[in-house]
Amino acid sequence: MTLPQRQTIKLAHGRVAWREAGDGPALVLLHGLNGNAASWLRQYEALAGRFRVVGWDAPGYGGSDPHPQPGSYS
Repeated sequence: MTLPQRQTIKLAHGRVAWREAGDGPALVLLHGLNGNAASWLRQYEALAGRFRVVGWDAPGYGGSDPHPQPGSYS
């Protein structure tokens, strides 16, 4: 399997990006510091046959815009 294509959506606070593969119940993967949705290639491969595997890019990582007010998430 190749890495799923990055998808994005523009929200009021900026762009949010994610990658997804497979069908079935959603399984959301959240990366750690310095990661992004591309970090999960092996998990997409192993789990996409049973789940809709969604890996997001946290704000400021991968294809997601930084949060407009760092430290303020309300």
